[in-house]
Amino acid sequence: MVTLASHRVTTDELVDHIRATYRHPDDPTRDHPRMGGWQRIIRNSGVHTRYWSRPLPEATRPTSVGHRAQVAFGDALQHAEDAAQRALQEAGLQPGDIDCIVTSHTTSWAVPNLDVHLVDRLGLRPTVARLPLSTLACSGGVHALGRALMFAQYRPGSRVLVGLR
Repeated sequence: MVTLASHRVTTDELVDHIRATYRHPDDPTRDHPRMGGWQRIIRNSGVHTRYWSRPLPEATRPTSVGHRAQVAFGDALQHAEDAAQRALQEAGLQPGDIDCIVTSHTTSWAVPNLDVHLVDRLGLRPTVARLPLSTLACSGGVHALGRALMFAQYRPGSRVLVGLR
């Protein structure tokens, strides 16, 4: 089950937004001196479309790190809960059927982490095995899938729910 956040942002939109937001410090009619480098990094990433939980202007609005992290975690939690409920429904499973939950997200740091909240919000058994991989950043998705596979191999017949963001 793959779900995408609701706000689609293309590379061109992102570059245009950065160009409009960050102008030359001495002459606002000119590009920022580092614009060429920023543009190369963004375009060379190979990512043409990004899906964000918030519209581009809202997601990039200046705010405190604490507020940004709080909003990002709330969005990640809601998205993970919605996707997990859809996955359970499509698989014909009940929350109590899940033996392990593996989570990975890079949007924020939170204690308790995404896995703890999902156990409660999805109604998973309190004894479900939990494996949060949030500190692995972008590589966490690959690690989460690998750990889920390992759990399933070591416990044949087990059902593993994986949440990535």
